[in-house]
Amino acid sequence: MKKIRLNILLIVLVLANFTINAQQTNNNKVTDSSTNLIPDISALSRNVEEQRINDSIQKEELKAQLISLKSTDKTQIEELQTKLKEIEDKENRNLEEKKQQIEFLKKSTKGYPVVGVLGDTLFHIYSKRGELSAKDRAEILTKKIHELYKDDYFNTDSLKVFETADNYTIQYGKTIVLSLNETDALWHDKNLSELGNEYKIKIADSIKKAKYENSLSRTLIRTGLVLLVILLTWLLIWLIRLGNRRLMNSINSNKEKWLKKLAYKDYTFLNEEQKYQIILFITKLLRWFVYIVLIYISLSAIFSIFPITRGWADKLIQYILSPLKSIFIGIWNYLPNLFSILAIYFVMKYFIKFVKYIFTE
Repeated sequence: MKKIRLNILLIVLVLANFTINAQQTNNNKVTDSSTNLIPDISALSRNVEEQRINDSIQKEELKAQLISLKSTDKTQIEELQTKLKEIEDKENRNLEEKKQQIEFLKKSTKGYPVVGVLGDTLFHIYSKRGELSAKDRAEILTKKIHELYKDDYFNTDSLKVFETADNYTIQYGKTIVLSLNETDALWHDKNLSELGNEYKIKIADSIKKAKYENSLSRTLIRTGLVLLVILLTWLLIWLIRLGNRRLMNSINSNKEKWLKKLAYKDYTFLNEEQKYQIILFITKLLRWFVYIVLIYISLSAIFSIFPITRGWADKLIQYILSPLKSIFIGIWNYLPNLFSILAIYFVMKYFIKFVKYIFTE
């Protein structure tokens, strides 16, 4: 009996193991089939780019052969022209295929910002180039822009765009600032020439603006503005303290006249001194609230003066504007309900008067 039970147990274990393995195999097949449905976009794009380079080389060879042929070799000329046409048609098909790939990638691909000296985003890099990822390209370009800014003899006219076989390069002297290819242009639905000149202008304007904003004259003006804001803030605080002192002196001198006890029959809710202490507490609370608001606004104004800290000023302002905006939107959205309530109130009010009149008659 024991042997029979052991044999049965072994058979059950073998069947269970076979079932689990079969399920895992099926799951792997499903996973593999579902994975195969997703195209390898990067590989396709790379293959298209390599094919385009090969086709362009072949085109140049065919054009050279056409030039070398005599006008009497009509048959060969027609054959070469037919081959050229086929290559051009193929290039157009590949270009359309690449555009479709990029449109697909635009839905999920994150662009990496190229940041200027003042912290402003000039543009975004979306595609990789060679071994460099889009992030690496954006970081390298940001670093190069900062290096150009440090050049005391920087001249925007020396920043130029050069066309090579398949690329456009933005160069400053012998330094290559940025290299663009067809993929970069397709991301922005532009040709390489337009994109190269647009990026060159943005980089040049960014450096020029940074040099102007950080010049000695602008720094002195900003320092003067900061001192003016601090002076105005101190003056307003002094005026508030002076006004508060005069108000409290006026309340003290007229305490018996203005602050009478609050009582009902024989029970006193608040006497004159308690009322005075409440007024003192409220005025102190309001005064400190005004101080905090004033300092908050002053800090926002000071941060907005310097380009580097303008982002902080925007955040400080948003901390106030966002809640106020939410409150305003909430009130605005509630207005239809309020009008409905008022309409129901007036309708019911006059309906009750009408019913009352009928019963009275």
